[in-house]
Amino acid sequence: MSTENTQDVAPLVALGYLAVPGSMVAWALYFFLLRRISISALAAMTYVQPVVAMAVDVVGGDERLTGRAYAGAAFIVAGLVVALTAERGVAVARS
Repeated sequence: MSTENTQDVAPLVALGYLAVPGSMVAWALYFFLLRRISISALAAMTYVQPVVAMAVDVVGGDERLTGRAYAGAAFIVAGLVVALTAERGVAVARS
């Protein structure tokens, strides 16, 4: 098989993976967590996905991130910590 044909097929294979197994795993995990954590905590977790994607790209794709990307990831993680900490504080105050 020539290199040109391999390059044409690779994006289609990646798209197929994202469309079927990747989506199935994401939905299964979502519904698994929905039974175990609060809906607000689960909603907050969606903000972590870009940070995880950046980390995977740095490790597996030899991507070089800028200072803005690191700052953005830090803000996302800090916001998540604040949101989850505030939710726990409200839950403790109610009980």
